Amino acid sequence: MENPDFLQNELFSSLTIREKEILKNNSAVLDFEEEEMLFKNGSFCSSVYFVGEGSIRLRKTDHNLFFILEKGDVLGLDSVFNEDPVYFSAYAAGESRIVQIGANVIRNFISSNSLFLSAVGRKNNESNRKLISSLLEYRDRKINGAFATFLLRYDGHPCIDDLTRKEIGEIIGYSRENVTKVIRNLISEGVVEENGRHLRMVDRKKLEILKNKG
Repeated sequence: MENPDFLQNELFSSLTIREKEILKNNSAVLDFEEEEMLFKNGSFCSSVYFVGEGSIRLRKTDHNLFFILEKGDVLGLDSVFNEDPVYFSAYAAGESRIVQIGANVIRNFISSNSLFLSAVGRKNNESNRKLISSLLEYRDRKINGAFATFLLRYDGHPCIDDLTRKEIGEIIGYSRENVTKVIRNLISEGVVEENGRHLRMVDRKKLEILKNKG
């Protein structure tokens, strides 16, 4: 895996050279060969995590998967503005490279750099909107529409290649059996192809129709 130059991300563009040096010196690059917990539901998050490679998976108290952060996403910016315990657990997926940054360092910068404060606020709002949108887009959809929405959202994204059928079901709100059945039907209809756990769209137009039907 390449060493992620996270300071090239737009989020940090308003930092001075000196601030970037301090931030880099107070960060750590973490490599994960297998899924490993970053923090647990109910704990206090004292770090911000930048996804350099791979992904971070968010799980509810029942351990069900509900959201995936991908390359370039940032987790933990809420902890810069408040010190409330988190309501989910976060896991780095296997084959991931994550940059861990002390939240207190970012907190110090936003107190003296108004442009950086604005950038962090925008990024945090964007992250929260993506999370809420992801939770709502499967709601009230039948299994075909929910699965089509999922596949259209993540087609071509390596973060889903090692998801189990159970985990896909957790994201869209259906059982593993329902997910397996809809995949089997879509394969027989020539809408998707399957290679191991990897799913590839063949008929995007048909998936769009299923999504719109809900």
